[in-house]
Amino acid sequence: KLLGYPKQALIGKHVLDFVASSDKERALKVSLNSIETRQGYLDSFTVIKQDKTELSVEVAASVINDDKANPVGFIDIIRSLEERKRAEEKIRESKHRYQNLFLNMPDGFALCQMIFDQNGVPEDFVYLEVNDAFECLTGLSRADVIGKKVTVIIPGIKEEYPELFE
Repeated sequence: KLLGYPKQALIGKHVLDFVASSDKERALKVSLNSIETRQGYLDSFTVIKQDKTELSVEVAASVINDDKANPVGFIDIIRSLEERKRAEEKIRESKHRYQNLFLNMPDGFALCQMIFDQNGVPEDFVYLEVNDAFECLTGLSRADVIGKKVTVIIPGIKEEYPELFE
């Protein structure tokens, strides 16, 4: 389906028959090296679909060995990089949108990572990020808190607000 061919048209064909001429020599070298080392590979190539358009793909290949450990073939998993690129772009857009929301929301907000003792009891937390409203409301600057423990930034907080650590 990825290449647009019916299943029967692919049976008996060599995978290099579908690799674009610009990648064919490199694909052959990667395959031969894989056979020589008896190790699989993960690489990306351009392939030609049935409609003659090009498609960027990622190939994860494992070497098939016979009973005497001689390589006799490959099992290839081929994924479209176009789909992955679209998914990565959506993730970037989503991250950007939520980062803007985080930074510009009117409520003070701090993203923190809890620190636990050997018994799993919370003992402190580290500021990973704070928004502008947090800075305004607390008087603490982003540069002064990021990467630091709350008990260092606000001495006595654990005793005064133990619920933050529960």
